Amino acid sequence: MSETSVTSLLQAADGSFVPVGEWDGEFEDPDHIDGAIVLSVDGEVFFDESLWDLVDQLWAYILNMLEELGEKDSAKTFFPDQPVELVFRRIGGGRLVISVDTGWRTKRTLQVDEADFARALLGGAEEFFTGMERLLPGRYGYQLDQLGQLKNRW
Repeated sequence: MSETSVTSLLQAADGSFVPVGEWDGEFEDPDHIDGAIVLSVDGEVFFDESLWDLVDQLWAYILNMLEELGEKDSAKTFFPDQPVELVFRRIGGGRLVISVDTGWRTKRTLQVDEADFARALLGGAEEFFTGMERLLPGRYGYQLDQLGQLKNRW
């Protein structure tokens, strides 16, 4: 059993990062929301603010990966606006290998409990999209519906 921590941050105009639930500003362009997902497993940081990107799109891609894992043994995506590859690969025994390859830095790889990891991601995604729906009403209905379906699976 692995302990997964997920925090979603929005990037302010000054470059600082603010948790979604604490954001009280406006968005310069609601179609391009910069931010980061901070993900750690058993205290080991898997990705952080250094991999900031279009955070709402990244979360949508991660939901699609979890959906794909329901049909296949692996799923992969690239970050929306940079060549960073994220891969989830089932290895049996209820375990996944997760990897993020930045291409220019390092490739990080961890093994995790599949169900625990999926539930942690779904919890993080729910917190993010619920917070974003509060900030930008009506923009994230599809993702919230998708979350409901995925939560029934995991």
